[in-house]
Amino acid sequence: MTQGVLPFKYEEEKKDFCTTSLSGSLLYLDLLHRMGFSRMVRENLRAKEEKRGWSDIQNLQSLILLNICGGDCVDDIKRMEADAGLRRVMKHMELRHAFGRHRRQLNSQWRSGTRNAFPSPSSLFRYLSMFHNEGEESGREAHRAFIPRSNRHLSGLSGINTAMLEFLQLNNR
Repeated sequence: MTQGVLPFKYEEEKKDFCTTSLSGSLLYLDLLHRMGFSRMVRENLRAKEEKRGWSDIQNLQSLILLNICGGDCVDDIKRMEADAGLRRVMKHMELRHAFGRHRRQLNSQWRSGTRNAFPSPSSLFRYLSMFHNEGEESGREAHRAFIPRSNRHLSGLSGINTAMLEFLQLNNR
């Protein structure tokens, strides 16, 4: 590229090194792992009880990363999926906890290009809709603040928050 006002110039690499501009978010992934986030989710939340699709842990981890990476809406998850370096780290993390047939299946899906590292925007939107308490909508009034009662999934998220606070308090001594 042509030189600008500042004393540097951009050069395009010929090879793809799978670098990521979102590498700072990986520190938070490490923190979640060290806190036992997966265990906390398994113990407190069962929004995704069926075996198919993205698990609670995968959905929540993706939403947390989306927030950390500056996402404004679930559609911004496409930016994270397009980041080759971040996608590679996420795949490596998932493989690290997969064994046997499940591990072979994941490897096969990623080689064929049929598996993403993050849930799609529509999948995340469907997941988030599980936390909506439809029965409380009749209590809404126009131009008034309204806080609906929690459904069982929101109560599960509250349990995760409590577990995280307990972890931080125990490790802050």
